[in-house]
Amino acid sequence: MHFPHKSLLAILFSLLLGVNAPQALAAATKSEIEKQILITHLLEIIDKVGIIIPGEGFKSIKLGEPVEKLIRLWGRPKSINRKGTLSYLLSYKTTIHFLVKKDRIDTIAVNGRTGSLAHVNNGVVFGMTQGQVLAQFGVTPDKVKKNLVRYKKLGIELGFDSNRLTEIGIFKP
Repeated sequence: MHFPHKSLLAILFSLLLGVNAPQALAAATKSEIEKQILITHLLEIIDKVGIIIPGEGFKSIKLGEPVEKLIRLWGRPKSINRKGTLSYLLSYKTTIHFLVKKDRIDTIAVNGRTGSLAHVNNGVVFGMTQGQVLAQFGVTPDKVKKNLVRYKKLGIELGFDSNRLTEIGIFKP
């Protein structure tokens, strides 16, 4: 699908900020150069962390890789807890937690809301119902509960709140 630059910018801006894109765009940008910088920044975010790969991680950082690589690529985390979890805020709609064991990324948990830039590589997005998620994967999960769907062989666990996808966990199958 092809979008003109202004349409793409409006879509990305509204997804990231959750506001009415034309008004926000007009208020936030003063020149074409600023618009191009914003487009570039948003596309970098999407490229870096947008696509979740079950059993692997993200395009830029995978399970099992050293925590030093994560910090080098993604910068300093927003927070680090005592258990060794590094947390990054993608936007107010998305937080990504990396559980580190022995200086390597062990598991990843992505918490998000409808409109989050993060999504699974098969088209599963935050806000989908459990039925929509099950249909999208098209294979039988290992575990299905009211608030949880787990695909052990794929390395992904999906958490639901009020029947809407709110958490995606990635682990080695």
